[in-house]
Amino acid sequence: MPYIYRRFKEQILTPGQWSTPASGYKAVLATGAPAETAADPNYDDIEGGGATIMDDGGAELKPTITPNFTNGVMKDTNTSITFANADSAGSYTSLIVYADSGTPGTSRLMAMIDGFTGITTNGGNVIVNWDTSTNMNGIVGGIFAL
Repeated sequence: MPYIYRRFKEQILTPGQWSTPASGYKAVLATGAPAETAADPNYDDIEGGGATIMDDGGAELKPTITPNFTNGVMKDTNTSITFANADSAGSYTSLIVYADSGTPGTSRLMAMIDGFTGITTNGGNVIVNWDTSTNMNGIVGGIFAL
């Protein structure tokens, strides 16, 4: 079940506090996820909390999500996201969705989906398919609901 970061939820539910981020919405697969310990959890808190982010042997893999928000539900306009050429080093247990401002220290963490038994990579693509059958607040196929 998705965990919604408190600070993101406060901002998106307060009129005038949320705007589309400069570099869009993205997702990462990680070996863990930061707890809600930081007063203002951002992208740089993921690895700062001891987690490792999936990469391609060099650069971190951060595919873009093209969302729409309806009735408090975030839904991707695509049915999946692809982490291309994932490095073979790691067993990943959580997917973190964030708003990319272009700067890790201000890129707001939005939601974390954990509980995977561990995705072990082999150097190929890792494809995450969104559940297109789940009904969240009357919306079918959402990633998370507020």
